[in-house]
Amino acid sequence: EGLGYENATSDLVERNTAHVDGNSYIRLQQRYKGIPVAGRSIVYIADAQGNATEISTNVKDIDPNLNLTPVITAEQAQQSIQEYAKDTLALEDADQLTAWELTEDMLWIYCTDTADRLAYRLHVGAYTVFIDAHDGMILACFSSMSLDNVVYTDAQGKNPVKGFEKVGGKYIL
Repeated sequence: EGLGYENATSDLVERNTAHVDGNSYIRLQQRYKGIPVAGRSIVYIADAQGNATEISTNVKDIDPNLNLTPVITAEQAQQSIQEYAKDTLALEDADQLTAWELTEDMLWIYCTDTADRLAYRLHVGAYTVFIDAHDGMILACFSSMSLDNVVYTDAQGKNPVKGFEKVGGKYIL
């Protein structure tokens, strides 16, 4: 309330903490009624005594009338994702993407410029997809590439390299 929000700060969950030069940097994930809000967090810096010295945030109040009951089925999600993958991502094997079990822990709130939307966050191959849990519309699609699924090779693109070891004095990606 001290920051002027009605519900944006009522349900925060600590994501991580880093300690640098005697200060603590605490990142809190915004949630609304237990559902994480995509891309919304508060970072606060605390001194050695635990006093907040700085706050940085992009949280927002969530529409209290947002319907938090998902409607779409796994088959509807599959069809929507296949169409998006074919039409927008130009994936030739889009029809190979199969249905997932849609579970409560996949639910997120996705905020657009005009509305807050209940969405499923799904991992589809090399992508993370936010799909509206009410109408099946694809809200966002991002590359899921991370260091965990990158294959390192030598400079010719052959001979996979394990970890971050130097090859010929260089790090190769």
